[in-house]
Amino acid sequence: MDSAYFPLFLCNAGYAIFKLNKNGTVKQFQSAGTSRNIVLAVAMGTLWMAGISLYGSGARKLGPLGSSLGWAIFMTSMVIVANLFGLLTGEWREAPLRSKQKLMISIALLVLAISGLAIANGLQV
Repeated sequence: MDSAYFPLFLCNAGYAIFKLNKNGTVKQFQSAGTSRNIVLAVAMGTLWMAGISLYGSGARKLGPLGSSLGWAIFMTSMVIVANLFGLLTGEWREAPLRSKQKLMISIALLVLAISGLAIANGLQV
């Protein structure tokens, strides 16, 4: 990790700790079963950093519009994957049919948007 990011980490971590203490929510993290949550939080942070790293290396290969197109594709992919996992794990099981239909339409539009961005970037000379 680049040492230039360490001060940013300290600011974020310090503010989070400050808010946890100020709101009195530290006690909620000291209950039984916390080790599972800590593992999940570390995994989430690791996956996020890995995703950002992959975005960075991929954006360079997308050409002059790579940073803007890459970010749009990256964020759209996160939304699609998160919702697909929500469907697979049953998070959407109790949702009304209309909401599920809107979700499917939204995912289709996002896939269409990514495809359009990829085509547009391919036409860029």
